[in-house]
Amino acid sequence: MREYLKLRIIWSNSEDLSVAAAQTRASQQQLWVDVGRVLDATPEAALSQSLLEGMKQSFDLAAMRTSSRAARIPDRVFQVLILYAALSMVMLGYVLAYKNRRHYVATAILVLLVTISLTIILDLDRPRDGAIQVSQEALEDLWRLLN
Repeated sequence: MREYLKLRIIWSNSEDLSVAAAQTRASQQQLWVDVGRVLDATPEAALSQSLLEGMKQSFDLAAMRTSSRAARIPDRVFQVLILYAALSMVMLGYVLAYKNRRHYVATAILVLLVTISLTIILDLDRPRDGAIQVSQEALEDLWRLLN
């Protein structure tokens, strides 16, 4: 189990997921073999159920983390967001030109807010890059606890 946890931490911090994912799958298969041996040697149903449920939850969480790391905002959605931003700028320019007024502060604030919004969306879409990162502290704390 320690080796599996170490591999999950490596996977979490890795840029090349293919190697880490293959090692994780091999470790999961080995853990199932080891659990099978323990269950064969231990006839207690309560222990068997608890052990299987814990393994299943651990591997389900790993699968969820893998799929959430691979999930990205579709390019089309981001293109639509940029289109909305551009249209809002055009509309602001049209309204200000129609009234023969210049509002540099309002224009600057709108541009700034739209830019910050798009930047945050991109940053959240890539949890291992950028300013907003997903912490791996829980796995690292567990690793320290087991060692």
